[in-house]
Amino acid sequence: MADARKKAIENEQQKLQRAALELHRARYLLPDVAKNFASAMPNSSSLEVGFHEMVDGSYNIFHITNNDGNLQDCTFEVKITAKKGDSTTDIYFVEQFAKGKTFWALCYQPIYNIASVDVNVLSPGLNTTINYVYDHIERGKTHQWLFGGVKFVKPRYTPRSRGIFSDWQASFETYIEGYPRLPACSFTVTFVADDQRQAFVRDYEGWTSGYSGTIYSNAAPLTFKPKEIIAEISFLDSAFVIRETFVVSDNGSLQRQPQ
Repeated sequence: MADARKKAIENEQQKLQRAALELHRARYLLPDVAKNFASAMPNSSSLEVGFHEMVDGSYNIFHITNNDGNLQDCTFEVKITAKKGDSTTDIYFVEQFAKGKTFWALCYQPIYNIASVDVNVLSPGLNTTINYVYDHIERGKTHQWLFGGVKFVKPRYTPRSRGIFSDWQASFETYIEGYPRLPACSFTVTFVADDQRQAFVRDYEGWTSGYSGTIYSNAAPLTFKPKEIIAEISFLDSAFVIRETFVVSDNGSLQRQPQ
């Protein structure tokens, strides 16, 4: 009885595997079928492509906005290429794609450090290819979308002080909140007083919310009393920067400047 039950379960698993394989094959044959019904001549369009590379690597997000007229039976063949040259292809089908609408899709195939996204759009009313470059500006839009709410919290400035054997150098410490864990980033602190300015940088492989980041001026001792402290977090190949300015009071406490 147990063997018969096991055999029945295995048969059902094989049926599901065959069905999944057929669905996979049909999905990737869709662009070839769509070409037979697409507009005969390639034409231009005002479709707008966007892309977001997720920092945890679990998936990426593709979206396309229709600024043309209403379209029907649209096939999107989306080729994502990484900086190292490896690529993945995802296929999507939209029966009705109205003007002004945006189609969003998750791309679950693992690929990292995206360089470009090429989209073939095939429909009876449109046949076009869109080449989208995921440069520092576009990656900055993703970081703005993800990290735009990140703030420095509990900032603390410690001025330089004299010690018995050596001096304690000036330092700036802060925590962050607004996102669970930032990816690899650079933390820059700039001390400012009139025409004097001195910056210090520290790189992090990741920065988790609730943990502090500290900059010490040991490498080049701070020689003036700052009036302002500018704290920044930047990311590799990204135009987006988290930046806040703090005014230093006479007693060393910090006042956040309005953004």
